[in-house]
Amino acid sequence: MEAFISGLDEDCWNEIEVGWSHPVVTDDKGVESLKQRDKWTALEKKQASCNSKAKTALYNAIDSSHFKLISQCASAQKAWKTLENMFQGTNSMKRTKLDMLASKFENLRMEKKEYVAEFSAKMCDISNESFALGKQYKDKKLVKKLKRSLPLKFESKISAVEEAHNLDEMPFDEFVGIMKAFELNKAYEDKERQKVSNTEAVSNGAYAEDSLALLTRQFSKYLKNKHNKKDNRSREEADSSSKKIQCFECKGFGHVRSECANLLKQKQALTSIESDSNTDSEDELDLKNFVALTTFISSPVAESAKGPATESAAKSTVESVKNGSDSDVDSISDEDFEKNYQMLYEHWLKLVEENSLLAKEKVKIEAQVVEVQKYAAEKEEEATQARVQPEETQKQLRMLNNGVRETAASSATEPSTKNSGKSGTATKTATASKPETATETASRKAKMF
Repeated sequence: MEAFISGLDEDCWNEIEVGWSHPVVTDDKGVESLKQRDKWTALEKKQASCNSKAKTALYNAIDSSHFKLISQCASAQKAWKTLENMFQGTNSMKRTKLDMLASKFENLRMEKKEYVAEFSAKMCDISNESFALGKQYKDKKLVKKLKRSLPLKFESKISAVEEAHNLDEMPFDEFVGIMKAFELNKAYEDKERQKVSNTEAVSNGAYAEDSLALLTRQFSKYLKNKHNKKDNRSREEADSSSKKIQCFECKGFGHVRSECANLLKQKQALTSIESDSNTDSEDELDLKNFVALTTFISSPVAESAKGPATESAAKSTVESVKNGSDSDVDSISDEDFEKNYQMLYEHWLKLVEENSLLAKEKVKIEAQVVEVQKYAAEKEEEATQARVQPEETQKQLRMLNNGVRETAASSATEPSTKNSGKSGTATKTATASKPETATETASRKAKMF
């Protein structure tokens, strides 16, 4: 930022370091007041212009959220200090950040697969952050840090550089360039060695594969010979045993009934007969699938049709002419043929319409039959329930009558202390005045049924 502001005008950075204040005038009484712009001197105007340029550079370098912090600052010096406190913090915060960066710098280590350019960039980042906070890392320290962090493969190159140069006076960028060049040469050599090792491995692998293939072929040949010997032995045993086998079909030796030639011939004859019958049945099915439209042909050799068009379409036949000639065929006119065909077609349409109407009527009748059957089943169920209900009622009446008899018998055996006449009168009176019970009501209903 210092370079950018100084590039605008060298005096602009002086305004940030020294500071700018509005020109004032002092009257006779010693009271100071702001000086009017038209009365400024050339030096005061130049200082104000440099201050404005520095403020403009700061405004362009920050975003809108940070602009609110310095929008009310009259001088560029005050705006710079405000931003400095915000981003860098106070002195204690600066020291804390510097300590953290120093610890990070000391703990920085180069990994095995990391390049010199990547590691040197990390070191430069830490150095730049420290420089912004007021601490600068010299090239001597950076070179020593890089030398300690390099892996063992750079040891020979470091020794050669130490003998040829003084590392305390060598710039950091020069040392990085030397290490990068050595790294490229080392990578190229490693790649060549890798190619050689790969070719050797491929050749060794090919030799091993050839040896394994030879061994596999020899082993497969051995297994094949052994298997052939077993097959020959088993074939000889089968031939010797088959000579003792007798066929029950032809009474011959050397085969069984299922392998007999006579039986196989019979089976072939049966299959041929079945195939002929199947073809005949298939031909009949194919003929059933054809629809023939017959026409009535009026010719000298054909009989004329009698009756309406429907009867002529159904019963009309064409007699074959044994000694026919081309003149008979030519005598049939196209008009008669078209007329007969039209009549047959109209008759066929009527039949199709009647058939569709009959099919619809059939569906309706079937639905009515289903409803009638359902209604009949319901009525039959109701009749069954009506027959069962009286039987249950009679059964209940019998049970009640038996209970009444048992009660009467038990009451008759008990001794009576009262006069029999009086008791009889009282019993009749009670019986006459007693209301009808549920048992009597049920028996009366049963008699009604």
